[in-house]
Amino acid sequence: MLALDSRLSAHADMVAVAIASVWLLHPLHASTVLYAVQRMAQLSTLFTLGSILVYLDARQQLSSGNSKAAVLKLFFWFPALLVAGLLSKENAAVAPGLCAVFELAYYRRDERNKRILGAFYALFLAIPALLAAIVFTLFPDRPLGGYAVLDFGPTERLLTQSRVLMDYIGQLLFPRSAEMGLYTDDFRASTGLFSPHTTALSICALAAATGVAIALRKRWPSLFAGWLFFLVSHCIESTILPLELYYEHRNYLPSIGLFLAVISTVAIAAQAKPRMTRHATTIATLALTLTLGASTWGRAAVWQDKDAIVDLALEHHPESLRANQTKAMRELNAGMTDESIAILSRIASGDRPRHRFQAKIDLASVNCFTARGATIDHLQKALTDAQSKITVGEVQAFNVLFQSNRSGGCAPLTDAAIAAAMEQQLRMAASQPETSLPKQQFRFLTAIVHGRAKQWPSATHQAAIAWRTGGSTQTGMFLAEAYAKAGDLSAATKTLDAAQRTLRSSDVAARKQADRARKTIDQMRASAPDS
Repeated sequence: MLALDSRLSAHADMVAVAIASVWLLHPLHASTVLYAVQRMAQLSTLFTLGSILVYLDARQQLSSGNSKAAVLKLFFWFPALLVAGLLSKENAAVAPGLCAVFELAYYRRDERNKRILGAFYALFLAIPALLAAIVFTLFPDRPLGGYAVLDFGPTERLLTQSRVLMDYIGQLLFPRSAEMGLYTDDFRASTGLFSPHTTALSICALAAATGVAIALRKRWPSLFAGWLFFLVSHCIESTILPLELYYEHRNYLPSIGLFLAVISTVAIAAQAKPRMTRHATTIATLALTLTLGASTWGRAAVWQDKDAIVDLALEHHPESLRANQTKAMRELNAGMTDESIAILSRIASGDRPRHRFQAKIDLASVNCFTARGATIDHLQKALTDAQSKITVGEVQAFNVLFQSNRSGGCAPLTDAAIAAAMEQQLRMAASQPETSLPKQQFRFLTAIVHGRAKQWPSATHQAAIAWRTGGSTQTGMFLAEAYAKAGDLSAATKTLDAAQRTLRSSDVAARKQADRARKTIDQMRASAPDS
């Protein structure tokens, strides 16, 4: 691409090497590479870049009059790589948009290729965009339903992403590796343009940079291409889709664009006084390479040890609920109960109600694990901070509490009392859609707790709601068993038959559960009095 920029064509190779080197050595990408689940981000980036490369190659062939070869690349190889990217991670959908950015930056269209390019962009950009607009307009619950488990809405997320993008840019241009990591759940949402005031400032900064890039598109095409590449690459994960606010792996692909914009601009500026800047550029490049390499080496060293990851995160993200919970459980497992309680107590007295709620439940679990006991009053006080949306955090917190009471260490807090508290949380979340996965899981867990308390009518009630609204196969199996224990053998048999129809042959655990449910039904039928 840089060879197509008249200001950079003479030094295109060197500038490209600089951009690639910075991207390869940047410490912000260490977690993307070292965190196994982010193989999806790596593969998505690989196939996205591959599809763009195919497009650029086809575009050159179109310009040289080789339309047949270009059409094969545009309408066979490009979609093949695009599909591979989408199967890796959905944000590969930005590939056609990125091709459009490069088209606007570097190419001129003539009558020979307008028809082919028009068909390409209609098929891969315009039609998908129109279909997406129709879905968002007519069926908004499908793309936006995830907000049912988030503490912010689409508008708040969109406002917040202006600050998130500016933070990403700061980390990419001036890396602060000690502040990087997985535990970024302490990033607070913007509730308005001036709440906080940096929201408006961030929006203005992004708009100004975009305006400058557009205004200089013809004179500095690489600046335009790089900046728009950065923004378009972020358009899925950094706009209104219901995702968590901040994750550094989201920059794995977009950062290429930012480095393209900045390094190409520096290279153009350096050409103004080549003699004076040649040595300075060499020294600066060497210093940058060594700095980035050392910083990435340091991050890799931290990533050798989970405890080190958590400890470093808490130094710079002390409000991270996940980091605090992880450390509290680590201290508990090491026999340092007082330290664990101190960590959770600090969160329980913080200014975030959901964090306080989960921390208070975790405190009860710690007391149960250590046989210190937990009172019903403690649980009721925790429920004063319960929210109207059940998230994965509440499911995990109550599941740990439930597990901690296996040996009765929670006394006088019983399984029945835990189930009653969970029922209260469900009532507070009455307006949350039943199709929300965390709420289904929470109902299922409530049913299980009722079951261990031998409260089978309540167990069947909760499990039946979860099963009816799309619960898992395991939910159906448990419901069948609960019906049998409650004496409704007809409902038990029907439910078990329905659940078995959803059973996968590879799901060994579910098959064992089905056998257990069938055995329970047979036992209850055998022990029933003759009709």
